[in-house]
Amino acid sequence: MNRAEIDALRRRERALLAELARLRAEAEHAPPAALLAALAALEKTATPIVLTDPNQPDDPIIFANRAFQELTGFPAAELLGRNCRMLQAPETDPEARGRIRRALAAGQEVSVELVNRRRDGSRFGNALLISPVHDQRGQLLYHFGTSRDLAAENDAVAMAEARLAAAEARWHALLEAVDTGFCIVALRFDTAGQATDYRFLEVNAAFERQTGLVDATGRWMRDMAPAHEQFWFDTYGQVARTGIPARFEHAAEALGRVFEVQAFRLMAGPLPEVGILFSDITARRQAERDLRASEARWRSVFEGLQEGLVLGEAIRDEAGRVTDWRYLDVNPAWCAMTGRSAAAARGARLRGLFPGIEPAWIEDVARALEQGGTVAFQRQLDLLGRWYEGKVQPIGGDRFTVIFTEVTAAREADRRRAALAELDAALREGGPPEAMVRAGAALLGRTLRADRAGYGTLAADGAGFTVGEDWNAPGLASLAGDYPVSIFGDYAGALQAGEAVAVGDVRADPRTASIAGMLEGADIRALINLPVIEAGRLVAVLFVNQARPRAWTPQEIRFAAELAQRLRQAVERRRAEEELRALAASLERQVAERAQALADAQDFSRLALSAVRGVGVWTFDVEADRFTADAAVADLYGLDPAEAATGILRARFLAHVHPEDRGRLRAVMEAGLLRGGDLELEYRILHPDGRLRWVLSRGHTHFSAEGKPVRRTGVGIETTRQRELEDQLRQSQKMEAVGQLTGGIAHDFNNLLTGITGSLELLTRRLAQGRTAEIPRYAEAARSAAQRAAALTHRLLAFSRRQTLDPRPTDANRLVGGMAEMIRRSIGPAIALEIDAAPGLWTVLVDPPQLENALLNLCINARDAMPGGGRLEIGTANRRLEAADAEASGLSPGDYVTLCVGDSGSGMTPEVIARAFEPFFTTKPQGQGTGLGLSMIYGFVRQSGGAVRIASTPGQGSRICLDLPRHDGPALAEPLPGDAAVPQGDGERVLVVDDEPSVRLLVTEVLEDLGYAALEAADGPSGLRILQSPARIDLLVTDVGLPGGMNGRQLAEAARRLRPGLRILFITGFAESAVLSHGDLGPGMQLLTKPFSLEALGQRLRGLIAGG
Repeated sequence: MNRAEIDALRRRERALLAELARLRAEAEHAPPAALLAALAALEKTATPIVLTDPNQPDDPIIFANRAFQELTGFPAAELLGRNCRMLQAPETDPEARGRIRRALAAGQEVSVELVNRRRDGSRFGNALLISPVHDQRGQLLYHFGTSRDLAAENDAVAMAEARLAAAEARWHALLEAVDTGFCIVALRFDTAGQATDYRFLEVNAAFERQTGLVDATGRWMRDMAPAHEQFWFDTYGQVARTGIPARFEHAAEALGRVFEVQAFRLMAGPLPEVGILFSDITARRQAERDLRASEARWRSVFEGLQEGLVLGEAIRDEAGRVTDWRYLDVNPAWCAMTGRSAAAARGARLRGLFPGIEPAWIEDVARALEQGGTVAFQRQLDLLGRWYEGKVQPIGGDRFTVIFTEVTAAREADRRRAALAELDAALREGGPPEAMVRAGAALLGRTLRADRAGYGTLAADGAGFTVGEDWNAPGLASLAGDYPVSIFGDYAGALQAGEAVAVGDVRADPRTASIAGMLEGADIRALINLPVIEAGRLVAVLFVNQARPRAWTPQEIRFAAELAQRLRQAVERRRAEEELRALAASLERQVAERAQALADAQDFSRLALSAVRGVGVWTFDVEADRFTADAAVADLYGLDPAEAATGILRARFLAHVHPEDRGRLRAVMEAGLLRGGDLELEYRILHPDGRLRWVLSRGHTHFSAEGKPVRRTGVGIETTRQRELEDQLRQSQKMEAVGQLTGGIAHDFNNLLTGITGSLELLTRRLAQGRTAEIPRYAEAARSAAQRAAALTHRLLAFSRRQTLDPRPTDANRLVGGMAEMIRRSIGPAIALEIDAAPGLWTVLVDPPQLENALLNLCINARDAMPGGGRLEIGTANRRLEAADAEASGLSPGDYVTLCVGDSGSGMTPEVIARAFEPFFTTKPQGQGTGLGLSMIYGFVRQSGGAVRIASTPGQGSRICLDLPRHDGPALAEPLPGDAAVPQGDGERVLVVDDEPSVRLLVTEVLEDLGYAALEAADGPSGLRILQSPARIDLLVTDVGLPGGMNGRQLAEAARRLRPGLRILFITGFAESAVLSHGDLGPGMQLLTKPFSLEALGQRLRGLIAGG
């Protein structure tokens, strides 16, 4: 090797050594795998290399490569663990040994030539270079030594090669150990001097991991990645041409990675070499992008959060105690809630930002950090006068977050509500009006944190204002005294008009600017004045003062006004009570004087009442809960007269009241004790003599001076006879309506009977003639006529029954349609009937038979008003009543269904219309009307929640409309005939009791056809004997009207006593009311009216047996 080659090697060594320091730092803590890789590289080098560990006793050899073993003749097993002194011979220069010791002791590199011995005892001249290797903290890790046999080469060349080999070994070891990618490339340029490609001369182990390129050594980049960006060639070309190192980050799109790169020139020339250190930072870049996106999202939430949010860090003293904390960041809501800017807060200390702040704000943070959990708080920051509620949450180390919201308004509202409650309690305790005013003013001042509050009254002439007593904060003088009304400045007119006046600064407000000096002299800089108006005149003012300017909130003004209102009412009430007590004292004397006269009058009244049959008096003692009554009331209520006269407990006194009326009576009595006034109620008495009596009870409640109910006095009037007369008149009116139908009904029945009898005769003849094909037609004609006859019968029974039915959801259009044929028969052929049924008509909740009765009566009245014929119109409509129309009709605003009957008859005068609804009033000739028709219609409609309207013009006709309230819900559907299969029995045994043999025969045969077993009885006693027998009976079918001294209802009751739970079906040709006259049907009982169809009977039987 000539000198030029040695110089080139040295230049390359210097270039490599420039990177050696950083590579050494990266290799300091290389994992064992990386260290082994480095040692493997050293093992392959031709330079003898040895590593010793100075951190072990006597600095033993820990590594010797193959070249070193060959130079010394010692195998690794004999070298490891021993000091290098083992190679020294007796003739080794002591000075060289000393230089080595001194250099190693000083931690310096040393180069010496000395004589060493081989294992076979032969000697060789050794050019020894020892370099200490340190970590980044300066700690000595090991000694790195290279040897060179001086006899084998020229000393200078050998030393250069040794140095180069050592450098290369160190360089290779470090490059192989680090995770950073490294390569040396040779650049190729075009004729224009632009880099066009580069070839990999050398790569380290991390190169493949960092780039994904395999077997790169010796290959050109354009061949491995044709799409590699020109940027990389230009950058490395620039480094190669100028020798200026480059450090940058850039994406290699062709490799799908982002790299952090350091490039430096190693060799210039036609094919310059560039060393490249790089790391794949793709994951880091993605993490940075994700972090930026996350921070942007967090910042958006942070900035948009309605709650205040603080990111803070605790500040501790030398003992580790939290003594303050620093604002790291705050959001806009924090700024709005504290009045501080974010710029002023960031980096500032809590105590610096809010001087004198309460220690609890720091203690909460300390507790949260100590416990490692959330700490909730709600407190006031006195410096700001605001309340906050929130939580402190530790987030790691001494950092934490505070999220909170301002609750000042809620706290102040609670405080004001508590103050009003306290005022109410104080006012209830009573006391003189002056004390009440004094307590109210003090409470007002304390609640608003004002400096003064008081109450002053105006003189009767309105010229003066007097403050009797006021409440003042410590240090302020009282304003008690007399003042001219000019103290109210320019806002006196507003007070006279009843307007509250609030002034935040008397200097700035134009209403008080002219008197600002006077007000400030009385320590008034802000004020609220609340007028008290009586009979349209200003009589007093409740005032609140502040010694400094203050912006009064609407809530504070409303609170002051509410307190003033309550205080004024309480004072007025107390003054009125005092006046009443004075009046009561004077009245007591008058009462005492008239007491005897009243007692005499009461005796006279009792004597007078005793002369009237069915009328008596009673008294109820509230505290004793006892009644006393005279003999007439005792007889009416079925009580012992002697017991009633001395006093009888309320429960005993009312024991015979009908169970259905007790609830109403109890409610009326309790309401009278609470509200006072007169009470009136009509109810029924189940008298011990077995009779049902009606009683009208009227009474008045008397109260003590304290407002406590003491007694109730009243009269009891028997109205039984009156009720009976009303029922008779009502029934008479119904029968009158039925009588009007008689002609048409008789005609209809004759037609129907002709159809029935004629069809049966033809049916009999055809059977005798054997012509059976026509039998179904005649049978169907007879059945159809019979069904129409049954329908007419049911109509007549509904009109003739004696009590009303329960209201049901009803379709008025369907009801009118069902009445049409009957109405036509009633009005005759000379009158044309027109029906206008509104589509989509709403449902009404009424008693359908009563509505039918009302409609028929209106049609008969219309017929009588048109003796020469005419036109009768029936119409329905939906109607919305607004407030004005509803009030005129005595109804509530809302939805109604209107049913109208109009005629073209004689009409009515206004005088007749005015009396049309009076009972017994009629315009018909004597004997042709009772005068109850319209009266009963009016009563029925009013009881149904509606009203009746009449519009009539003499000579042109009349129109009467019934307005009935709309019912929310569908109308009850009427059963429609169908061809559904008749439910079959399953061998159940049915007892049939009926005195009519044909009916009994029909029912038993139908039962047997349906799969039931039938037993028969002709009267009640016969049926009872069967029921008393052990025979199995699953169901009883009985007529209601039975001979033999026991009707169907009595038989059913006896059957239930013998066989509890027995199912019972009543069949009757009468109205349902005949069965229900003594109460409703019990469980497991049903009613079927004659005539009935096979389907109807089968459905009832199956339903009863299946579950009642």
